[in-house]
Amino acid sequence: MQAAATEDKSAFAPRPSRKRSRKSDEIVQAVIDICRNKGFSHITIKDIAKQVGMTRSLFYHYFPDKETLAQAMVDKSVNQVLSRMEEWNRKRTPGDVKGALETVVQVARSIIADNSPLRQQMIHSGNGGLYTRFVDQVSTAIADYFCRTAVQDFARHHQDQLPIDHVREMLIVLISGFITLLRVQPDTSDETFIRMAAQTLHLEPYL
Repeated sequence: MQAAATEDKSAFAPRPSRKRSRKSDEIVQAVIDICRNKGFSHITIKDIAKQVGMTRSLFYHYFPDKETLAQAMVDKSVNQVLSRMEEWNRKRTPGDVKGALETVVQVARSIIADNSPLRQQMIHSGNGGLYTRFVDQVSTAIADYFCRTAVQDFARHHQDQLPIDHVREMLIVLISGFITLLRVQPDTSDETFIRMAAQTLHLEPYL
């Protein structure tokens, strides 16, 4: 590992961005496949390079270190969640506050219920830090998405009168809290979560 890190990474000329992106995605997917049998903390660059069919030196052309690769894995997982949010946004009814809160709960449940190798290896095999990073990042991403969609709709319907201050920050706390609570108490009912969200966001009059 030490010797590989000192190899000349500048020997490889830049590639077209689209091709580079495809190969980077291929590397991330290879790591996910390896994670089926080995935790991320135990995977070596040699393992990854062998799975993709490249040299370790070429691997460093796409990812300067394992930490950067870990972040790419987290980004991929967050983007999968945001794809579900985009599907919800296409189908939602503007002004449906309860529907929006139900979506927060369902997305949180889907995150906990996800049995993909990537998500499971974030939780297990000594990768608690990776999972914490994912929860922080996905909570922020979902909150930002709600602020761009449902929150703006609510403000338009109610003459810009939002019932709380610091909406984005409150949503981040709420979403990350839901994910944590679902891990500890998975049997908590949807209705309980919706009431908690409505109380936290002062939305009871709008349900």
